[in-house]
Amino acid sequence: MGMGAGRRKRQVVLFVTAIVLPAAGLIGLAARIIGQDGSWPASEPPTNGETRIEQLRRELAACLSGPRLEMLKAAPSPTPSVVCGARATGG
Repeated sequence: MGMGAGRRKRQVVLFVTAIVLPAAGLIGLAARIIGQDGSWPASEPPTNGETRIEQLRRELAACLSGPRLEMLKAAPSPTPSVVCGARATGG
């Protein structure tokens, strides 16, 4: 009985070390993150830099949409049965 009790105790210690402690740590981190998330302002006004970035994104999208539409209009429309074809070489 002495050897069985020592083995059982070691298994309990290993289980607590390998499973329970990391799980408790993750639960603590999740609770901390949830608490911090609730303390952030709901709608923070955008800064001048963020506003400028959004403006540049819109301008870039407008500049790129014109040539893209022209390319699509100029390209021949593929038949519905064949959209992509490739040559296969034996080897």
